[in-house]
Amino acid sequence: MLIYIFVDNYPNPYKPYYDTQFCNFIEHGHDIKIFANQKYLKPQNPEVKRCGLYQRTKYYPTTIKLLFRHILDYAKKLLKNPYYFVECFQAIHIEKMSSKAKMMHFSRLLLLPDMIPDICLIHNLSVFEKFQYINKIYPSAKIIMYFHGGEVARTPTVQTSNKLFENIDEAFTNTKFSKRQLIKRGCPEKKIKILPVGFNIDDYSYPYERKYKINNKLNIISAGRLAEGKGYDIAINAIKLLIDNGFTNLHYTIVGDGYMLSELRTLVVNAGLQKWVEFRGGKTKLELNELYRQADILLLPSVTTNTWAETQACVVQEAMLLGVIVVASRTGGVPESMPNIMQQFLVDEGDSSGIAEKVKQIQKLSNREISEIAKQGRKFVVKNYDITNLTLKLLDS
Repeated sequence: MLIYIFVDNYPNPYKPYYDTQFCNFIEHGHDIKIFANQKYLKPQNPEVKRCGLYQRTKYYPTTIKLLFRHILDYAKKLLKNPYYFVECFQAIHIEKMSSKAKMMHFSRLLLLPDMIPDICLIHNLSVFEKFQYINKIYPSAKIIMYFHGGEVARTPTVQTSNKLFENIDEAFTNTKFSKRQLIKRGCPEKKIKILPVGFNIDDYSYPYERKYKINNKLNIISAGRLAEGKGYDIAINAIKLLIDNGFTNLHYTIVGDGYMLSELRTLVVNAGLQKWVEFRGGKTKLELNELYRQADILLLPSVTTNTWAETQACVVQEAMLLGVIVVASRTGGVPESMPNIMQQFLVDEGDSSGIAEKVKQIQKLSNREISEIAKQGRKFVVKNYDITNLTLKLLDS
């Protein structure tokens, strides 16, 4: 099967589920081509090199200025298949939009290969908006969109309508929560299927006899974009509450990069928490897994913004695969993405004192009690998030 995949940034170490899914396609004998608007070269997850994913990726323009980088590609396409220009023009010329918008849609369609795929898999609304006329270029291909949730901070809001979703055959999304979001954006419910993001279970070897609270110290970790909605200020406030109440035998590691890094560093300094809070920057999946193996608690303090909420929170499942207890805000699709036994550690959004109390609760548990909860967490992920099973459901739908 030939699959064309459309994403925003690739390679993207902050979305390791892309690498997992793309490699899984290849390992099951499918041919894939990836189309992205830009790339992160470092840190890079090992699957990118192992499966040759960078070599399978082509970059499309997102601004008028970037069109000029593709002049040679356009010239080659014109010489090879001049009728394709006509097809692309016909795909968008009757639509009501500005000349600039038409030019951008036209230029992106021109860069697509002549070979017709079996499936076009488009990750997220913002990317789908850029390729919404792809069904007119590949009318025999199945057009699938995967909705990961609303727009993150500092990105444009996609204007959606029922008409926009006429151009897809199916829409997949992580949870019941994100399904409701997608329906509100105008997608017909009959087109939507719930299918979570999956993981290669073999990448998460689990030491079943692992120790917790080594030297009676709680190792707490958070991982993700340092951006609005992720709630790191709430987590830091929770650490401050714990320290001020004499609960000092802990260490909090924050993994990730983003525009809020400087602000969060300042918050830590002003609170006098430099001894207990450490920023580790961006890490590859392997490096992050190693940090999970040393952690007792994953802290996910996310909050809902005007346009965004957690739909699955993949870090939650990754951490559970490696035996970490999860303390998380009761937000978005997070409760759906955790086993019942772990939901005792959920707190309301923005509740720093609630987070502090959950940390104290875990500190009181014995190693055996933590281990039993952790094993149930891993069992839940293995049952529901195995990438091989999920890939089959996606392609056989």
